[in-house]
Amino acid sequence: MFKKLFALMVITAAFTAQIAAAKDLSEARVREIVEQYIKENGGVVAASVDTYLAEERNARAAALVKPETPVFGAKNGQISVIEFSDYRCGFCRRVQETMTKLRDEYGERVTFAFKAMPILSQESEDAAVAALAAHRQGKFWEFDEGLWENQSRLGSDLFLEIAKKIGLDMKRFERDLKDPTLLAQVATDRQEGQNFGAEGTPFFLINGEAFGGAQPYENFVRAIDAALASTDKG
Repeated sequence: MFKKLFALMVITAAFTAQIAAAKDLSEARVREIVEQYIKENGGVVAASVDTYLAEERNARAAALVKPETPVFGAKNGQISVIEFSDYRCGFCRRVQETMTKLRDEYGERVTFAFKAMPILSQESEDAAVAALAAHRQGKFWEFDEGLWENQSRLGSDLFLEIAKKIGLDMKRFERDLKDPTLLAQVATDRQEGQNFGAEGTPFFLINGEAFGGAQPYENFVRAIDAALASTDKG
């Protein structure tokens, strides 16, 4: 509510100054005109503010999707769905079936991105680094699937097993596992999630709006459809 009021104040102030300058009217008189317009067209103004705030949120979240970020679907989708997960988290594993369905259904219009947020164990962090090492060879989603399917076995043996199964260059993979750049990327991902208010996993940003927990498929569909509708109106 505060953001909406603030945005309305900014828009009103800018509108007032522009009309005053263009029509040579006093700001007091212009403010009266603007306030009367808002009273008579409050719904239109509110919708415009909602659209502005939605675009602002989505742009802020979309900035998290960097060249090194694993992405599925549209590279420049109408909206973004960013997942923050811990490979040791049972709730994160539970929501993966839903995420697979959503990526298949909305991939042409939505940018799906993955951010590691290891908060439960060292194995969580190691798995996140291994997934990013696979991403360097274009096999993130295959590796990601292998990790979720074998969550109870997280560790170096499993990482090598999955890497061989999906056909990675093993020498390159093992070298990348030791690259501090990937560990730094994981740390950045985790911090970004916390900056957006994530206190646990899984955590999602849908069009920049926080959406927490392993919620039912239908809840995700409603949130994504609403976000897409807001961009269609814009």
